[in-house]
Amino acid sequence: MMYGFRGKNAVVTASTSGLGFATARSLIQNGANVTICSRSMENVKKTLEKLGDKANGFSCDQSSPESVENFIIDVKSVYKELHYFVYIPGDPKPGRFFDLDMDDWYRASDILLHSAVRMIREFSKIMVKDSSIVISTSIAIKEPLPDLALSNVVRLSLAGLVKTISNELAPEGIRVNGIIPGYFLTPRLERIMSMRKIDLNEISKPIPLRRVGNPDEFANLVLFLLSPLSSYITGTMVTIDGGLTRNIF
Repeated sequence: MMYGFRGKNAVVTASTSGLGFATARSLIQNGANVTICSRSMENVKKTLEKLGDKANGFSCDQSSPESVENFIIDVKSVYKELHYFVYIPGDPKPGRFFDLDMDDWYRASDILLHSAVRMIREFSKIMVKDSSIVISTSIAIKEPLPDLALSNVVRLSLAGLVKTISNELAPEGIRVNGIIPGYFLTPRLERIMSMRKIDLNEISKPIPLRRVGNPDEFANLVLFLLSPLSSYITGTMVTIDGGLTRNIF
């Protein structure tokens, strides 16, 4: 309980598998009440069985403004005060730039950016002093990845969002930080490997630690950034990729 999460309220998006599930589980293990979401209510129900009575959940399609608005209403019906918000975006369509049409770009903007803007605008109204927001992005914002044009471009906007709202929310006692994850053992990575026709050994070779990350390692970083242990950190993007990206900043 070193993080001080006991009895605090948290929302974690895209949280029925992968990084989101690991984060929700870790928060609950450290005493927090957690709201989860997924496009599929069936997946939400199955995940709630794994998380226990400190969890609740709703469906939320991050590509749908109406679904996001309904999710916000659902969360506010459960919590009058919110302490932590972890925004993990859905996955936009893969593809090269000239293989994508304008509808793909509009949908990716809804999935990655607009849903974050909508949620933060509303959730910040019920966030108390000394609360925290963490926004997950991707190493694609540092080094564009092949066949992932939408991620390469639109995810970059989330870094700008972190810096902008961290400045505006700091006087309210709300800290905002971002995470830049590399390759983690998640269903998304499995789809990427299938698309590129490579295996886990091949994708691990360029990583100095010679392995992909475990979702619990991502969750550990989220917990640190949410907690009082990082009380003087805001507006920062933290990379967690086993040393994969070579840039200095």
